[in-house]
Amino acid sequence: MKVFLRLIGVWLLLACAPLAWSQALDESSGMKIDRVDIQYVGPASVSEQFVRSNIRARAGGAYTPNLTEDDIHSLYGTGQFYNIRASVEPGEDGGVILTYIIQARLRITDIKIVGNKRLSLSKIKKKITVKAGQPLDEEKLFT
Repeated sequence: MKVFLRLIGVWLLLACAPLAWSQALDESSGMKIDRVDIQYVGPASVSEQFVRSNIRARAGGAYTPNLTEDDIHSLYGTGQFYNIRASVEPGEDGGVILTYIIQARLRITDIKIVGNKRLSLSKIKKKITVKAGQPLDEEKLFT
């Protein structure tokens, strides 16, 4: 019985080794990130610190396309951005320079209600779902 259990243990160890080895190879085969830049298109209404806090790519880390995709999804999830792209260029020592090109949503600075005759101003304000300072959302604007 002991021999049988040892054989099963060895078999499990050998069966899982290629999987662990290929995963370690994938992580180590990524190129090193020399620098992560943030480039704005249009007004920079979102701080660079906010962008960096929502991405995982860091200088000195390993670059993988999946990491960049996850960062882009994370940034879109904040609702602050209209368009996000990533650019990878060769850097020094065989590394890469990763640049996030972002276009932030415009911010609502003021809400004016003009021409209301049938409804009171307070009733209209209760129905408005957007507030000054929020990013412009076309869907909310339409409703």
